[in-house]
Amino acid sequence: MEFSGTLAALREDLAACCQKQPGEVPWPWIATKVASLLTAHGNMTRTVLLTELEASWHSLIAKESADGEIFRTVDPFLGRSIPPPLSTRFHLKVLQTHKLPGTDIWLWSVCGGPSSGSERRLRTADKHMDMFVHERHCPMIDSKEFAGFFDQRCIYATNLKAADRGCGSGRPLLTLLPDCALVFEVKVGASNSALQDTAPTDELFLRDIFGVAFSRERFVHARDPIFDANQVWGKIERIERTKEEFEDGRPVSYATVSCLIEHAEAPYLVSIRFYDADIPLVRLFHDDDYIGLLCAEQASDTEFVYGPQTIAFIMRGTRASYNETSQTSVAYNDLGFFDYRRYAHQISIGQLVPEIINLTMMARVVAVSENYPTQVENGSTLDRYVLRIGDGTGVCDATVWGELGRTAARAMPGQLVVLHNFETHEDESPNPLNDSRVIINGSLAIHAQIFNISQMPGMLSCSELRGYSFLADIAGEANCYVRATVTGIHSAGDFVKDSRDQVGITRFAHRKCRRTVVPSARLDGTVLESLKSDYGFSCRRCKIKEVPDIDVVWEFALTAEIDDGTDCCTADVSPEAAATILGISPSQFLSLSAEHKQHQQLKSPLGLEFVISLTSFIDGGGDSGPLLRIEAACPIDRVGTSEVQV
Repeated sequence: MEFSGTLAALREDLAACCQKQPGEVPWPWIATKVASLLTAHGNMTRTVLLTELEASWHSLIAKESADGEIFRTVDPFLGRSIPPPLSTRFHLKVLQTHKLPGTDIWLWSVCGGPSSGSERRLRTADKHMDMFVHERHCPMIDSKEFAGFFDQRCIYATNLKAADRGCGSGRPLLTLLPDCALVFEVKVGASNSALQDTAPTDELFLRDIFGVAFSRERFVHARDPIFDANQVWGKIERIERTKEEFEDGRPVSYATVSCLIEHAEAPYLVSIRFYDADIPLVRLFHDDDYIGLLCAEQASDTEFVYGPQTIAFIMRGTRASYNETSQTSVAYNDLGFFDYRRYAHQISIGQLVPEIINLTMMARVVAVSENYPTQVENGSTLDRYVLRIGDGTGVCDATVWGELGRTAARAMPGQLVVLHNFETHEDESPNPLNDSRVIINGSLAIHAQIFNISQMPGMLSCSELRGYSFLADIAGEANCYVRATVTGIHSAGDFVKDSRDQVGITRFAHRKCRRTVVPSARLDGTVLESLKSDYGFSCRRCKIKEVPDIDVVWEFALTAEIDDGTDCCTADVSPEAAATILGISPSQFLSLSAEHKQHQQLKSPLGLEFVISLTSFIDGGGDSGPLLRIEAACPIDRVGTSEVQV
């Protein structure tokens, strides 16, 4: 597998460039990063690729270092220096709650919050200052349900600004202005030995307000909350980047936090959206933290919005460090899952066990199933495809759902793929062909991705990223790159084709799965004499009886003879590679009205040399020996031209 060698070399070079950075570069990170870059860019040099990787790695380290940096002091507001940026995050402790004399305005007296972990030995700053209580938090002060809640309560806050309310007396009285970018910290469990005085209160608070209790390293249902206020209590699984959309003709920004409601009888995921001015609040949370919301706005059973009356709570997760960039061993997380997100090494099918999350692995496609749609709760159906994959250590099935499943359906036997952000579950009805006894699952809902390594254009155009194999030496199962001359082009079969195709090298295909579609009407022969919109098409792979016209596309269906000087062979040609070899798209080819022009175009690549991504695979349905497929191609005169493109 050429790509494995490319990854190993890039990983070694990246490690040498980043010697001062902590941690080993995780294989899942570099595999998906390289696959993403080489899929998106077909002319990237090794130098540029390594530069992109180094910049991304430094950015990741810097982000995680920033995520772990929190000020536990009010000194930045009391000094004469420039005020801290609004994005600065603070961990503070409420010392006292009092009213401004003669008003209904509440204030907290706050100081720096206590350090945690290895920082407990450091002295916490003892300076304190007043902070206006935001109007949404004021009702909590007089509420009996929150009696004693603010005593020595720690808070996380950002967007903080200070103002002088000394009334020009010459003695500044700096006070933190009210802001809703604030969350109240709760702590439970015997592990919080430094806070045993608050732990019982917090446990009762969580039981009464959210109806949950912490037991055996996870939350369970304890009772019904004492009042209904659209409560949410869950463990953060993922924090999305800020996005923008248009509502009523104006741009609206939002960030989404996905969290697991683990105390439910059947745990499920919900999403919480933070819009515009509330987005800074998201900076206070990390993956693995617990988030609590009171008075959330509910859009559906699994969708909530942080609204103008919502109050947020946080319980820090169990991660020891936020800048731990890789790990050489994998342990169970709080929910009993193996988290491979930062695992340093490549994992094989033979090593798979149930209950893995954030799995990234590389394997060859053995087979692709038809669509087996399943019915979901609202009565609609969800597409479901199965990829059977193998890597020499075993074979297992990967179930791919929805839109990602339709992308997976394009894969062909023998192709090399990288699966990213998948999960594993125990195979309850073991298949004798499934060596690992686990099933892999992936969908866009859990941010899974599939990269087809065999068809990546970036590996072809840069000679520094791969070597060449000889046709005479290719094994029965291989994914390699050859430099060969095209000596013949032929039709791959007698497909139903457009009447404009006079040489028989095109077919009608389903745009989503790229498989041949079948006309609903009976035809005399294999030529459609009129426009395709006059016919209905069905897709057997996706089990769609009426494929919309917009999803029916023309594709080339070719075989090619190639010769590299050591051997000559015949190979099927993927539609993408066929367009590159012919130097024309299917629609452009069909626009050539004269038959001799189509024949001329068909002969145009003869004698030309290409760098080819070649797949050799064994057809499980026959004994004819290895089959070859050209997955991607690049004219030899374009190899290396990207060396000057930066």
